[in-house]
Amino acid sequence: MDSLIALLILYTSCLCYAATDTITQDKFLRDGDRIVSNGGNFALGFFSPGNSQKRYIGIWFNKVSVQTVVWVANRDNPINNSSSGVVKIDHNGNLVIFDGNSSNTVWSTNISIPITEKTNSSTMFYKLLDSGNLVLCDGNKGDFLWQSFHYPTNTHLPGMKLGLSLKSGLNWSLTSWKSPDDPSTGEFSYSLIRMEAPEMVLKKASQKVWRTGPWNGQAWNGVPDMSRNFLFNYSFVNSQDEIYFIFSMYNASIISFFVLNDQGIIKGPTWVEGDHRWINLRDYPGDRCENYEKCGAFGSCNSNNAEICSCLPGYEPRSPRDWYIADRSKGCVRKRELLCGQGDGFLKLEKRKLPDTSNARVYMSLGIEDCEVECRKNCSCTGYASPYVDGSGCLAWFGDLIDIAEFTVGRQDLFVRVDAIELSLLQEKLQEQPSINLPTSRTNDETNAKFELPIFDLNTMTLATENFSPDNKLGAGGFGSVYKGKLIDGREIAVKRLSKNSGQGVTEFKNEVVLLAKLQHRNLVQILGCCVEEEEKMLIYEYMPNRSLDFLLFDRTRNTSLDWRLRHDIIMGIARGVLYLHQDSRLRIVHRDLKASNILLDASMNPKISDFGMARIFGGDQTQGNTKRVVGT
Repeated sequence: MDSLIALLILYTSCLCYAATDTITQDKFLRDGDRIVSNGGNFALGFFSPGNSQKRYIGIWFNKVSVQTVVWVANRDNPINNSSSGVVKIDHNGNLVIFDGNSSNTVWSTNISIPITEKTNSSTMFYKLLDSGNLVLCDGNKGDFLWQSFHYPTNTHLPGMKLGLSLKSGLNWSLTSWKSPDDPSTGEFSYSLIRMEAPEMVLKKASQKVWRTGPWNGQAWNGVPDMSRNFLFNYSFVNSQDEIYFIFSMYNASIISFFVLNDQGIIKGPTWVEGDHRWINLRDYPGDRCENYEKCGAFGSCNSNNAEICSCLPGYEPRSPRDWYIADRSKGCVRKRELLCGQGDGFLKLEKRKLPDTSNARVYMSLGIEDCEVECRKNCSCTGYASPYVDGSGCLAWFGDLIDIAEFTVGRQDLFVRVDAIELSLLQEKLQEQPSINLPTSRTNDETNAKFELPIFDLNTMTLATENFSPDNKLGAGGFGSVYKGKLIDGREIAVKRLSKNSGQGVTEFKNEVVLLAKLQHRNLVQILGCCVEEEEKMLIYEYMPNRSLDFLLFDRTRNTSLDWRLRHDIIMGIARGVLYLHQDSRLRIVHRDLKASNILLDASMNPKISDFGMARIFGGDQTQGNTKRVVGT
């Protein structure tokens, strides 16, 4: 059985001699030729980027109508004369690009393989895999002797490692293009930094621009939306031989990847086949708090606040004048001298991007309580945290706490060392702070149970609505806009996106979530879930293809479709829905904003009452009530 498995692996990896996906000793490529992976996902050949006339060998998506290059071989050594390039395998097994006019070597894989009885250049060939990986195979062996995934350019594809090989010394990192017309090595890089708690770091030359935060067992600590996505399955490996970050697609039919562009932004394009275009799901850095060291040492950033920077408890601006003219890069200093061992302690700060781990130590044998004991022993220990969301391990900082941010979602806490006076004052304040009960994460089972409603993440809604495309907009009101969308399972939905300037507000949003989660009737619109993430608040409903009643009723052309029988059926359906709300549901509810625009029509023209933001719940035996608030239309 083991032999059979080995043969299958060998067959699927290297021994498939297909004319369309390989370069052999007898088969070389000229400009205009190309090879295509066995499943048709990727193609390799000569191309000219943008408005450039220079020629490069690259790999691009084959099933995408917009040529999107994901790897470039000779990025720093183009062929200036078009239609003259040739790609061959030399006698050492190297893949070589020649300038056909001058016979100069433009680029080579530059590998050194000892030629033995089991390895000889005549049995070697290069194969383009369906993952987009170009690999060197030996017909007598099953392993890869060279692969393009070990030499990335600006693109991170599913199955590609970013990190370090401690055996070979390879650094699997991304470097930007210089411009859309020039794929040569740009000034931005994205690589894994080897520390006790490794992080991925984006740099401009040698200057840090953005960092992820340490791996927390599920995602990078500073990238909270990673753990609430439905597209990507992320993994991090830290072993004696290699340290790397990798991802795969939950649904292999979806085309998506990450790319470091020439402006130093990591983007996440996803292909929308129906529109023949890419939509971008996320930018890193994108939030204004994601720029490295935005608030300086011992400062914390919160993009939801008007004043995004604040000093950590027990600290004050190092330069108050600069701080209040919006230059916070000088950071914060202690308000008073820390008298170590004289009543000082640690204050818990919730939902934080943990500080830069350059000056941190990891103690995996310690739990969070022992971590405090260890940190307390050393007066230079400024803070500690559990590196993993399950609470295991100890991460302690010695020196400045740099690049901290506060999230609206996330589960990691940072414990900061404060003096005795500050500790007592702040503990009193924290006890007075109210809690927030809005749902925030699809992984929050307690929230789901409370609201009896699924929680969708922002990535899901962005992809479903094609980044809230104006073409998908169904309508708008005082609350915001409604968009048509399609979930990954094919279900059509309507997404009600609350405007930041909405008159409806958080109270009405919560009211609608709670009410519709508890109501079930054929003449009430069905709510499928909600999304509360960052500054976004959305309700997700079943899609009503015939839109709202006012769309038909008040249009002289469309209202001809409403004959008297259909009008009667709609009236009766609305009446049944109202009767259910007033009398038959487990809650007694008055809608308070019943109008034609809040009556939706399904594919069979059945009416469904919607928009319960203004609704009011009455007691089970209550038949009247008073209000001081005028609501509705």
